[in-house]
Amino acid sequence: MKIHYEILKNKGLWIQKKSGLWSTAIFEEYLKILVKDSDWKYVTKAISDFRELNLAPLTEDLNYISTLKQKYLNKDYIHVFIVNTPISVPPVHMYNEIVKQYGYNFHYCSTVEHAIKLLDLGINTNGMEVIFKNLKNQF
Repeated sequence: MKIHYEILKNKGLWIQKKSGLWSTAIFEEYLKILVKDSDWKYVTKAISDFRELNLAPLTEDLNYISTLKQKYLNKDYIHVFIVNTPISVPPVHMYNEIVKQYGYNFHYCSTVEHAIKLLDLGINTNGMEVIFKNLKNQF
């Protein structure tokens, strides 16, 4: 699994694009580094592009992933996941249902346009696609 990401401190926005085959081990190592970023404390919104990520292996680890969320990302922010394949929607839906029990404000949708609206980002779809292609950090 490859992860490209960036935190836009001035917008309070955490942006990530994941591709390849889901790996819980890589995800956990990524979280450990992410929360050490000095700009993490400014995050109030997050957008995750999962359109190129095969999430099939995630289904086996949903409860563990929700535990990681509570351990590393325990803060109040709205998070929108973009998923657009039949194999990706069920695990993201199940994950969102689990974390909503803990009061997290997570959503998923199938288009960048809808994610922008949910987060009220004030950017057009083309602009967001350019940001996704030019994220500064890779894990």
